[in-house]
Amino acid sequence: MGWQATKRDAIKRFLQHKNKVKSTACADCSYDHICDGVWREYAKWRGTDELGRDPWDQDRDPKHFRPDSLNARGLGPS
Repeated sequence: MGWQATKRDAIKRFLQHKNKVKSTACADCSYDHICDGVWREYAKWRGTDELGRDPWDQDRDPKHFRPDSLNARGLGPS
């Protein structure tokens, strides 16, 4: 990946992060360190009361979301 692509991706990621929010309940969720939160406009519209720990969270390891892990469970792209 060249410099321009790296810079473009970094700016895109910054703007996404800047325009997202989390609730205080998010700190209890095991995905807090890999989740960016919800869009700020969504939070204004719907609020953040529904956010928090996933009650069905059985796999606390973020590798759960890796493509090779999804493929091993038959959930990834074919």
